[in-house]
Amino acid sequence: MSSQADDIDCGDPDPLLNGGVSFLSGEPNQYGSVMQYYCDEPYYSLPPGAVNVCGQPTVDFSVTQRIIGGNNAPQGSIPWQVRISGDAGGMFIADRWVLTNIDCGDPDPLLNGGVSFLSGEPNQYGSVVQYYCDEPYYSLPPGAVNVSFSCEADGKWRAVDDFGLKPICSPVCGKPRVDLLGIERIIGGDNAPQGSIPWQVRMSSGAGGMLIADRWVLTAAHVLSPNMQPRPANDIKMFWGTNAWTDFQVPNVIAASVHLHPGYNNTEHLNFDNDIALIKLPAPVTFNKFVMPICLPPEGSSLQTRTGVVSGFGLTRTVDGRYYFSDKLKYVHLPVVDPRTCTKSLDVLRRTMSDIPEESHNMFCAGLPDGKRDPCLGDSGGPFALWSNDHYWAAGITSWGIGCAQADRYGFYTRVSNYVDWIHKTMNEN
Repeated sequence: MSSQADDIDCGDPDPLLNGGVSFLSGEPNQYGSVMQYYCDEPYYSLPPGAVNVCGQPTVDFSVTQRIIGGNNAPQGSIPWQVRISGDAGGMFIADRWVLTNIDCGDPDPLLNGGVSFLSGEPNQYGSVVQYYCDEPYYSLPPGAVNVSFSCEADGKWRAVDDFGLKPICSPVCGKPRVDLLGIERIIGGDNAPQGSIPWQVRMSSGAGGMLIADRWVLTAAHVLSPNMQPRPANDIKMFWGTNAWTDFQVPNVIAASVHLHPGYNNTEHLNFDNDIALIKLPAPVTFNKFVMPICLPPEGSSLQTRTGVVSGFGLTRTVDGRYYFSDKLKYVHLPVVDPRTCTKSLDVLRRTMSDIPEESHNMFCAGLPDGKRDPCLGDSGGPFALWSNDHYWAAGITSWGIGCAQADRYGFYTRVSNYVDWIHKTMNEN
């Protein structure tokens, strides 16, 4: 007859990770049986001592050479070695942990700028970098004076301050590195010093334009659509970066697309309202001392009692009164004229001439009563630039006039401030 103890079954012993159990005596799992735990030696051991046996490979090796030109490691001789994606290395220090050196890799490059290391081992955990722009032609966004990133424990570059994102270097506009000196006289004008009007564009047709962004040229609609037939984009070749026409051996670019203002309608050459157009370039321009955009008009800009700079490669006049196309970029300072004076001038002309274009609120006129300083054929599409708040901005686009350099006749310019919204809309949508 069996006792109550004989019926006791303890079940299987709890398993041991990285080890096992062996029965020493008695009926397995029954009352009175004895078992013993063991570890998977030589890689694990029981306390006292470490749970994991570390640093004791079962394959011996000796290191007598450098890794470059070193020996091949026998299999199992460096069992703690770990390879991490991206050609990094590490080592096992516990059953769930790998020790490695944190390398964030090279910081992302910055277009028209760069990055400098401020502290720490380059690209390693704790190192700090700072982004900068190629001044004076590019600048960081407002508020982003010092944009720094540090290499963090997750192997990623993260912003040190509140700026957060890698900055964008924005072009500096309207600040030529060479000043225009004096108030000189395009017909009767002075040669522009190299780099003094770095936004000036000349087209293969002889007309002008101006850079307003790294992929956009602003010009007059009538120079791109003679007889209201838009010129194909691949026929529009543009030149910039020099003030001498003889330096223009090959065009800088050919237009990618042309965008006339939808309100331009000049079938009879008598309606220059909305005489404005944009040309998109096939790739961004890199700005420098000789190539820089002009700013767009500031909000609330005024033309009253202002004197602007008009520039171009158009017709100029010799001392004996003959005209020729200039091989040098010319510029002249011209005052904005009271609209009533402009209207009166046109009314006088209409008494003896027909086919005089009409004015509109989208235009302004400029010039001197003696007419000795004036843009002419070939200057169309070029800039009328005003200086304020430490930069030049595009107040006007040379549009039309009656004759060249004649007394009591003034040149008319597209008023760019009326089109800033259209300019931004067109650039954003294209």
